[in-house]
Amino acid sequence: MLVTTTLLNLGVLVVLLLVFPESLVVVPTELARVLSETCAEEVECSHPPRPGENGTERSLLAKEDTPSALPWLLLPSLPLLARGHRVEGLPEVPLVVDTKVVESIDKTKKAVTFLKSIGAYADVEKVIASHGLRAGKGKMRNRRYVQRRGPLVVYNEKSTFVKAFRNVPGVELCCVTRLNLLQLAPGGHVGRFIIWTRDAFERLNSLYGTYKVASSEKVDFSLPLPTVHNADFARIANAHEIQSVLRPKNSKIYLSKVRRNPLKNINMLVKLNPYAAVARRNAIKQETSRRTARQALLEAKRKGVAPSKEAVAAATKSKAVAKKVAKRNAPFAKNLLAL
Repeated sequence: MLVTTTLLNLGVLVVLLLVFPESLVVVPTELARVLSETCAEEVECSHPPRPGENGTERSLLAKEDTPSALPWLLLPSLPLLARGHRVEGLPEVPLVVDTKVVESIDKTKKAVTFLKSIGAYADVEKVIASHGLRAGKGKMRNRRYVQRRGPLVVYNEKSTFVKAFRNVPGVELCCVTRLNLLQLAPGGHVGRFIIWTRDAFERLNSLYGTYKVASSEKVDFSLPLPTVHNADFARIANAHEIQSVLRPKNSKIYLSKVRRNPLKNINMLVKLNPYAAVARRNAIKQETSRRTARQALLEAKRKGVAPSKEAVAAATKSKAVAKKVAKRNAPFAKNLLAL
């Protein structure tokens, strides 16, 4: 039986190894559910990274046992389910399998049988069902098809199983020394479904170290420390210590005055000049009467009938008014042109 402890956050691995209460060794031939020893300490054995460390964002996990950490403690597979992986049939998360069983796989048929035996083939079926054409012009740019991400197999030493697994849709393989954020958190979303081999899982502590023991394979490497120890910001903001020193709420309302142009807004023009409404109304009436008289003269000329006296008088009056206005504006126009 493999005895392991819950690993500390390992640089880029922090996006996946959040808080797992138990580890497991799975032998596909018997599917023996052997529980391992867990970390003796509390949540302190799983610290989130600093903001921006290796592309990660500010962690939502608190250092102490706060309500924000309860979902991760109660449901270790929650990030996997939230990302869309089909892990309902898995015996435990994280999933650690025997290295000898994985290294004995040399055909794709055996790889499929292995995934079915550990309950991980449902995630492969999800990938197969999601395969389809890409929308847009990407079809013409060597990325014609799209599909979801499947399991990630992490191994310690390369063997024949690498070629056996690479033909299974959605399954990716990666060496434990070559882990990268693009595979652990595709699209920036944490919770990638990982199948660990025993050797790879045992090597993590020696490769990345812990918060108490330095790494034995890296030089001058230390795990990132969390910047936020308590992420329950609502509880912090509503605490008595914070609320007692805050100033009272400002309930005074400041109303800004809206300035309108009187040349474009008739209501503002009437406020400044009450006679503007009367002048506007008289101008509309005069324009309507002139238009009616002009239309009557045109109809009479078309029909060859003598126009009525009212139409002739209205047309004559409009012409006389136009001449009077032109005569009155002539000196002003002459002086303006002289300038």
